[in-house]
Amino acid sequence: MRHTGAVEVIPSEAIAAIVAGIEPASTVVETSALPGGLSSWMTEIEVQRPDGSRHRLVVRRGRRPDEERHTLPFGVEFELLRYLDAHGIPVAHPRAFDDSGRILAQAYVVLDYVPGATRFTTDDPVGMAEQMADVLAAVHDLDATSASLPALPLHEDRMQGWVITDLTRREPDPSLREHLVRRHLDEHWPPPVFERCLLHADYFPGNLVWDGGAIAAVIDWESAAIGDPMADIATTRLDLRWAYGAELAERFTERYLTVTGRSAATLAVWELVVSLRPAGAISLWASDMAAHGRPDITADSMRAEQHAYVDSALQRLGAPRSR
Repeated sequence: MRHTGAVEVIPSEAIAAIVAGIEPASTVVETSALPGGLSSWMTEIEVQRPDGSRHRLVVRRGRRPDEERHTLPFGVEFELLRYLDAHGIPVAHPRAFDDSGRILAQAYVVLDYVPGATRFTTDDPVGMAEQMADVLAAVHDLDATSASLPALPLHEDRMQGWVITDLTRREPDPSLREHLVRRHLDEHWPPPVFERCLLHADYFPGNLVWDGGAIAAVIDWESAAIGDPMADIATTRLDLRWAYGAELAERFTERYLTVTGRSAATLAVWELVVSLRPAGAISLWASDMAAHGRPDITADSMRAEQHAYVDSALQRLGAPRSR
């Protein structure tokens, strides 16, 4: 989740109908809005079961119809969550999917609420980074060819449209030295394919729910794809640099490579791609950090880290770091 916005309220009769289909013997206690991503709204529903216990559900809805979204259709995301849940990946347990239009006009999924919170500060940064690496390694080790895994797009195809050809939709961002990055990307894109696996494609602290010292759930799988595992590593490395610095990003990477035995041969190219994800929107991304309790992470500090991140990638590619 990279930015939040106003929430569209679900009518009470629709809430009652949703609960009746999932927890037919339960009664609705209260509802409240939760922060959502750019493409979805989320509503929390607390219910009381016949034994008097309370349980919380989350309804996630698209802001636009599936055909107008640039992320996975909700039905595909629901099936992906079922697959991940069945294979022991910490995710919100999926309860229902409905695109019939009978209760709500747009498609929606219902998930069990995961207790905990996202975390952008920690007293144990190394432990956090290592646990992040371990969970991501478990995701990447799943069978990406399994018949029970829903059909997902290729990540490199998505990045071709979202990043490589993005200048058809906006002007270059000189504050991120976009011309420099693109000049070198022209020489190295696409990177060679050594392996493709299941990617989260936005694995960063804002998409991890922690309960105490453990990751309780990886959330927001709307950008999931099949692709080079180094694409996920590149994304996480930049976000960790922004929040905690380069040393922690390296600890995360070292742990992941040690656990998996994978090669980082394509990592530098994916870092160039990832470095352009916030192009034209760095101030918006920085405001999101402030909303997560980190006003010290500013657009200027994010640009400075992005520059160092790009310079490191270019050095490993053997390219000059001219500005």
